[in-house]
Amino acid sequence: MDGTTTLPPDLVTCENEPIHAPGSIQPFGVLLAIDPTTLVVRHASENSNELFGPDAVSPLGRTTAELLGTAAETALKAAIARDGLAERCPIPVSPAGAEPGQWHGSAHRMSNLVFVELEAADYPSTPSVDWLAAVRSSSEQLAAAGNIAELSATAARTLRSLSGYDRVMVYRFDGEWNGEVIAEECRADLEPFLGLHYPSSDIPPQARALFLANLANRVRVIPDAKADPIRVVSDRDTSADLPLDLGRCLLRSVALVHREYMHNMGVRASLTSPLVVGGRLWGLIACHHLSPKRPGPTDRVACDLLAGTISSKIAYLSEAEVRLQLEGLTDSLRKLEVLAQATAPPIAGLVKDADNLLSLVGATGAVVCRSGLEMLIGQTPPAAVISKLVGWVKGQTSPLFETDRLGQLYPPAKEFTGVASGLLALEVSRDAGEYVLWFRQEIIQTVNWGGKPHSKGGADGRISPRRSFALWKEVVGGRSTPWRPAELNNARRVKEVLQAASAGSLARLEALLPICAWCKKVRGEPGYWREVEEFIRDLVDVRFTHGVCPECFNKEMAEMENDP
Repeated sequence: MDGTTTLPPDLVTCENEPIHAPGSIQPFGVLLAIDPTTLVVRHASENSNELFGPDAVSPLGRTTAELLGTAAETALKAAIARDGLAERCPIPVSPAGAEPGQWHGSAHRMSNLVFVELEAADYPSTPSVDWLAAVRSSSEQLAAAGNIAELSATAARTLRSLSGYDRVMVYRFDGEWNGEVIAEECRADLEPFLGLHYPSSDIPPQARALFLANLANRVRVIPDAKADPIRVVSDRDTSADLPLDLGRCLLRSVALVHREYMHNMGVRASLTSPLVVGGRLWGLIACHHLSPKRPGPTDRVACDLLAGTISSKIAYLSEAEVRLQLEGLTDSLRKLEVLAQATAPPIAGLVKDADNLLSLVGATGAVVCRSGLEMLIGQTPPAAVISKLVGWVKGQTSPLFETDRLGQLYPPAKEFTGVASGLLALEVSRDAGEYVLWFRQEIIQTVNWGGKPHSKGGADGRISPRRSFALWKEVVGGRSTPWRPAELNNARRVKEVLQAASAGSLARLEALLPICAWCKKVRGEPGYWREVEEFIRDLVDVRFTHGVCPECFNKEMAEMENDP
């Protein structure tokens, strides 16, 4: 085939690999990239002779009608006119010399090109009634799940039954993008992966980004990890298109390091679909097969639909869990509100019910700070180190800061890891120096990794995947249990309650004492009543309900003391 060849760059690390632009495709199909204005082919995979015959002229520079038939050209024109190629859609194709229905075609638009992907249609073109019934049954079972563990187990079981893969796993990411297999269905003779953890480097950032970018076509298929990639060649006049972005192409080739990874796991084929909740990659459905396996379009659509159903159900269950947690914390917030309104300053009300303060966020200790004064509750770091810790907290950009591994972010905290591995810090008022710090104890846990979680480069300096996935145990310390969304929300509510109590207290004082009943002076200077608020609340006296200012009260008290 004539044209210039585009090859992937020399790679140094996995995270730097431009996997969206590999310059090649997997060999289970043929790729054409077409100018949307002229419908002329500008880029094509080198295996196009499988489609057009061994003696065919290069497809570069030829029109869609010449190569795929007038029906394909008409369908593409209509889809382009209505901007209907944002998602992959099927198109009728009739390549010259091919039998009708021999090839399956689909198209989507990316930037300034239309990508047409063609697969040999050597699989059933329509599902059976039983197959559709199975999909419906799977959806009903997923909908009936009452919690995420039950949902994940149901997802693994139903998807394996439908897809026929040797192993199906539900894989969940943590806050650092490490993953855990939380559900699994596999052949009886395979070693289970359930409960194993995998490091974030196994699925690098650019791979996670591609999963999020392809939500319209959620399924990533690798029919044979040992198959050599097919290069994509280009018209000499299209260098501006390079490197060619194949990020949304079904046929996009597989990174070499991932092919080696699959080989080391003993996996020959895979199907992967993202689970996205709230716009964030929550986890993956990962299907593995020990021999080559190419699912047809119907199978892929079914997996795509079920992955969407599972994602929606996870979102619902997660929201329900948060609502349940919030309901359990409502009484604690009510108690706080009563104490804050009855105390001056309101933040001092927190320490009147220590158990309530801790239960608000599930903490084991807390420090309440105001104007340099610190009140310690429960299990906390030593009093001598609190002021420096508060100073460090003041340097954080967010008014609500949380971590479950304080010692990694604030090295001095390693000295008191046992009582304060977790920190939730709330800035109530920077001007008043009001802060609340909640602490959590260290939790020592054993993490079961699927192999030692650190890749090592080869002798040539190129990164290579782990060669062993045998159970590797790691004892992890210096961490607490993570702060849950409901607990973070509760901390925000604490600030709202305290600010509302302060504002209400000030408003009551200003309404109560606009004019002193004794000196008849109007005390409306900005901030005046804020300055005397604590004095008035600490010396509650019936006379203040009639509007006596502090100066007059002090004068009266002095005269009474001096009166013999």
